[in-house]
Amino acid sequence: MLKEELIKGLTTAYGIPVESKYAESHFDTATGTFYCNGHVMTAGKIEQALRYFEASKGYVEAGSDVYMFCELAQEAIKLMQKNGTINGSIIMNKNKTA
Repeated sequence: MLKEELIKGLTTAYGIPVESKYAESHFDTATGTFYCNGHVMTAGKIEQALRYFEASKGYVEAGSDVYMFCELAQEAIKLMQKNGTINGSIIMNKNKTA
């Protein structure tokens, strides 16, 4: 941690803006890629996640919390892909301005 603090201090001293470790999470509608906490989730990985949550529902009791969490995750991903929005907020498309 000392190394990171030293680098941050030096960059600040030289007037270089210090940015957070990860950029804000966003979904790029042009490529179908989701950027989250330093991870890049391609359209293929997102489809895998949808299949994972669908399969997971088969191992738990219908109506249980875990079952509903799987449904929630699936529907949130589908909405993100379909609308490019979550709860009315525009999801960033790096190739266009919102």
